[in-house]
Amino acid sequence: MGKTTSSRVTSRVLSLQQGESLDLEMNRGDSVSVLCGTVRLAGPARWMGESLVQTAVEIREGEQHLSTERGELALQALSACELCVLRTERPSSLRELREFCGRLVFQGGARRI
Repeated sequence: MGKTTSSRVTSRVLSLQQGESLDLEMNRGDSVSVLCGTVRLAGPARWMGESLVQTAVEIREGEQHLSTERGELALQALSACELCVLRTERPSSLRELREFCGRLVFQGGARRI
């Protein structure tokens, strides 16, 4: 039988006044929903050939943006707005391995092979 992992979802409501900006660190699967108002979202910048490209979209009340990659999302309120940010924290096997190795080293249990 396969190992099941659980995810923890956290939510945070943010209020921005017209013209205010905010940078959010997003992971794949995180989302931003607009509860009221309009916001401009600019995704993480990336290189395409020799050009630096950054995509931007406007989302309005009732719309949602789902992050498809990890990176910084720049938000700019085009009107007074309220946003709900949902983050899904998934267990990371690499993180778990680092914690395990850290405990071994800290406890003196690591040995050279």
